[in-house]
Amino acid sequence: MLHDSYKESGAGYDKVCTPEETLRWVRERFRRAGLPVLRDVERIDKGRLGIPVYVSLYAAEATRLTGTAKQMGKGATPAQAECSAVMELVERYSLFSFLREGRRPLARWSEVDGRAVSKEDLFRALHDPLEEPGAVARAEELLDLLPLEWVTAYDPLARTAGRLPWSWFWPINEYNGSAAGNSLAEAAVQALSEVVERHVCSLVTFDRRTTPTIDPASVRGETARGLLRCFERVGVEVHLKDFSLGYGIPTVGAIAWDPATFPRRSEIVYTAGTSPDPERALIRALTEVAQLAGDFDTDGKYVESGLPLFATLDEAGYVLEAPAVVGLDALPSCASRNFREEVERAAADLLGHGLPVRVVDVTHPALGVPVTYVVAPGTHFRDRTRGVSVAYHGARVAAALPDPRAALAVLDRIEALYPESYEAAFYRGHAMERAGDYSAALRQYEKALALGPAESDRASVHCHRGLCHKELGDYARAEAELELARDLNPGLKEVHNLLGFCRYKQGRYLEAVEAFEAAVALDPASAIDYANIGTNLRMLGLAAAARRWYEMALEIDPDLDLARQGLAKLAEAA
Repeated sequence: MLHDSYKESGAGYDKVCTPEETLRWVRERFRRAGLPVLRDVERIDKGRLGIPVYVSLYAAEATRLTGTAKQMGKGATPAQAECSAVMELVERYSLFSFLREGRRPLARWSEVDGRAVSKEDLFRALHDPLEEPGAVARAEELLDLLPLEWVTAYDPLARTAGRLPWSWFWPINEYNGSAAGNSLAEAAVQALSEVVERHVCSLVTFDRRTTPTIDPASVRGETARGLLRCFERVGVEVHLKDFSLGYGIPTVGAIAWDPATFPRRSEIVYTAGTSPDPERALIRALTEVAQLAGDFDTDGKYVESGLPLFATLDEAGYVLEAPAVVGLDALPSCASRNFREEVERAAADLLGHGLPVRVVDVTHPALGVPVTYVVAPGTHFRDRTRGVSVAYHGARVAAALPDPRAALAVLDRIEALYPESYEAAFYRGHAMERAGDYSAALRQYEKALALGPAESDRASVHCHRGLCHKELGDYARAEAELELARDLNPGLKEVHNLLGFCRYKQGRYLEAVEAFEAAVALDPASAIDYANIGTNLRMLGLAAAARRWYEMALEIDPDLDLARQGLAKLAEAA
């Protein structure tokens, strides 16, 4: 699957082709495929830093598939940043097309030949120690009864293809580890770098590790030095950190703030970059800072993506602490002129740390722009890989089976294996909810609560109980459950959406607006919530404000019926 792929005309960009060549090629691929995906590309930075930031905008049909309206791109030059934004869009569209429309046959472990990844790799991905007596035997029994979706995956060290259970790994990693490129090998380097970046960032964050500071005077490359000068010119403080943590793939952390605008009009921006070459890792980190910072002169808030958002420099103290100062050349390197060799070198290093690498080709068949998805069982990704038991994960995989009746049959057997755990009852509720039996689902969720789930999981249980009461038309009871969920976990976007709907149905339009605004704050691309705000403002008689919210909804999704109908009702009432 991965062939030799050299950094030829784009050697200076660490790519197979120059950004200009890639842009022309990808736009032609969209034209030939006739896919309504890319609507526009815009430069969005204010020019204060002088580091370009672009966004690519999805067409409405693609937004409904991917769940987002735009992708951001970064680079040291405008062409690089524009190309990055377009390739990010290609990556996500291809990945979600593979997720929603790809063919992944169902089979139990015993029905798959010996080329599958090991059971140990599946358990390693969850970080469940399985230390109790009989825990391994129970976990293996669960795995043997669970139908899984299988895909072909490539082992870059053995250079062989095998089978990987997609439905086991997707709920753990989701979008982490996908990338587009001019070749499969180029895409795989980028995807693998992202997996490593999120892994080491998770370790730094959860363990509150202090790491060496990188001396900026040790930076030799003109591109990286030019980026540092952009920050120096406007007085932005930048501290560089070595996040490599003993791995052979270099990761540079970067934390930056502007004393002139922080905290009134800017934030502390904290990010990282990983690449086979230390200088490329540094460039990725610095351009990521520019992408997130809004030129350090904006009222907007960036969304954290693996590293925490610090409100004060005191909170960031463990990051800023410097147990040692090192030169950039002290960081490891696995760089090569051949992308295939970079994948193999990085994979060999990770395997030495007990982290095997597998690469899945998720290229869109009509578009034909290479996209890969990398899985490395045992790597961390935020809190998604912490505290996940085999029982919990097996139950959520079972609940997602296409046929709710088949899901319930498997969940019955999981409940027999783990009678002391709440997971089977919780996900039995999911399956019953999908089947439309909301009263039965409520009984299962009540059982799950009685078995004592963790606080974060209790929020999900109450959210689903609220949804069931809402579907049964009991909006007051639904609201009570949803408020419990919100108080336990304010970051659950669906809670705020459901709360807004229940308050709307009870005629409390102003409170509904507040709930939908909270949903928009968590997901600014949620067109339906903009339209929901418009509807409630219309019910309050605030026609001009309602019109603005409907129009914003249509900017994200031009085909959204609720917004179009709302504007029509405003016109009729005028």
